[in-house]
Amino acid sequence: MKKELRIIFVIGFSLFAMFFGAGNLIFPTFLGYSSGSYWPIAFILYMAADGLLAMVSLYCVFSCGGITEFVKPLGKYLGTIILVCISLCIGPLVAIPRTGAITYNLGVANFGFKSLVITTAVFFIATYFICIKSEKIVDFIGRYLTPTLLAFLIIMVITGIISPVGEIQAGQNLQKVMYESFINGFQTLDGLGAGLFNAVIVNALIFYNIKKDREKKVILSSSIIAFICLSIVYCGLCYLGASSRLNVANAENGTDILLSFTGLLFGRSGVLMLSVIVILACLTTSVALTGGVAEYFSELIPKIPYKIWLMIVCFASFIFSCLGVDAIIKLAIPLLFTLYPPIIILILTSVFRNKFPCNNAIKYSAILAIIIGFITVLNDTFGGLGFIKLLPLSSLSFGYLIPSLIVFVVIAFFEKNSGDNIDVPKVLNTRITLHDEDVGMLYYISEKIDEPKSEVIRKAIKNLYDELKDKE
Repeated sequence: MKKELRIIFVIGFSLFAMFFGAGNLIFPTFLGYSSGSYWPIAFILYMAADGLLAMVSLYCVFSCGGITEFVKPLGKYLGTIILVCISLCIGPLVAIPRTGAITYNLGVANFGFKSLVITTAVFFIATYFICIKSEKIVDFIGRYLTPTLLAFLIIMVITGIISPVGEIQAGQNLQKVMYESFINGFQTLDGLGAGLFNAVIVNALIFYNIKKDREKKVILSSSIIAFICLSIVYCGLCYLGASSRLNVANAENGTDILLSFTGLLFGRSGVLMLSVIVILACLTTSVALTGGVAEYFSELIPKIPYKIWLMIVCFASFIFSCLGVDAIIKLAIPLLFTLYPPIIILILTSVFRNKFPCNNAIKYSAILAIIIGFITVLNDTFGGLGFIKLLPLSSLSFGYLIPSLIVFVVIAFFEKNSGDNIDVPKVLNTRITLHDEDVGMLYYISEKIDEPKSEVIRKAIKNLYDELKDKE
């Protein structure tokens, strides 16, 4: 029991490290700043849209047997399109460029260097070479850097509570605060990216030899630990942002606020220390996301080698990072309104998948969510579609929720009573235990033939199968 408890904490802290990206520092900070005296409400809603959604998504994807099975009710083509869009969103369109832009705003600019283009160019060249040359560097930085950044933030939060930089003043009205809380929570992209971490979690369960009947309990317990850790950090940042309103005038994003209250609390040396930590943390996040996205696309389109995909992802990320933090955040909003609705519907309906046939109900309710989300984006951008604001919960960005759930209930009722066998998904998890020597050989072969590791395994299975068939 003690061993399992230790494993739960190890996986929980690993999940925390995955979701706690340096780029995410700016959102709770700015949310607290704009919310003022409403910051506790803002924090709770922010965590619902960020940490809670991410952990529930992770658990649902694991329970379904992986991200491919999770989106299976949408059909082959729509499911693939959704996964590609999510990969682009947490990849070269939003999340990866944001690491480069924040490296400049929160890091390099504080040392007097004022070129965003040169900074991001060097940043993504470094990302590319680290991705193809050394995973040990990333492992080393990630292993020691996340605790260092976390320790610095905890010290900063405690100092800010003991010696506040200012009094908390009134901010936006409550309706605006609630809306912005959800939007900022979605901006972290944790809810979208959580499902793609499923393979990492499965590997951890294999490594620690967790029994099949204990897997879900371990994942659930680890997720709770990660959620608590995220809550502590983001609550502190929300509070610091709220207490900075008098000292930081007309802040446009969280980077301005972070730098201001770090300077007020620790002086110039504190700002420089934060800058160095953020630069390295952003680089680690960039390498992890770039490698993961490049590997996904190399599996989706095997004819294009992994290294070419790395170049494509790095170059596209460089182009978008040159827009700056504010522009990237604005670019993300239409994507969030389109991608989050079907994912949330898939999460809410996943509990019914093995209870009764409901694939069509899930599919069409998710499609309706996409349509409503897309119309919302068009209305916010061009106007003329104000009827979409008449939907319940639209003021909180959830206008799709009730109509989609109604469609699900109606179609599921007819599916259940039609007697049709609607392909209720059956989960099949294949687990492979690899020793350190096996893993080393796998990485070596993958690098030498310039193919993703999954393709190496598939080719080995195919070759052995063909060899055995020839002997028959």
